[in-house]
Amino acid sequence: MDDNLSFKKFLDWVDNYSLNSETYKFENIMRQTKEFIPESDIKIFYPQYLFRENVETNLLLFTKTKVYKITGDESRTFFHVFNLKDVVDVNFQVFNEAGRDNFILNISFTSDKHLSLNSLNDTNDHWRNTFINKIKAIFQTLLNN
Repeated sequence: MDDNLSFKKFLDWVDNYSLNSETYKFENIMRQTKEFIPESDIKIFYPQYLFRENVETNLLLFTKTKVYKITGDESRTFFHVFNLKDVVDVNFQVFNEAGRDNFILNISFTSDKHLSLNSLNDTNDHWRNTFINKIKAIFQTLLNN
């Protein structure tokens, strides 16, 4: 998948973007993330709500065996780790909503936790096709596990 929003590109953006409260938050989160998760392990990067206003961004990192959901601010970083071996249900939907394709992927785990990805709600219109491609890639990865 040609990924114009890869983890590497996101790191570059955080490193090079003019400093403001948003990049301060991501600098802290990325510093903690790089300490615990090798960049080479990350197969798919899904920055849920990154391009939405007034919604906390969830950085989802998919590796071969785990999904990391990372949130935080300038002073705190929260890691929630989901094991892919604990997936009990995957629900993938594609439908047309008001003339726009919408891709939804719901992933349920044995711990009664779940992740929900939605190409219309997780981003803005400019990045929607990129998020559609990411959701497709995540679904394909889950099919092959």
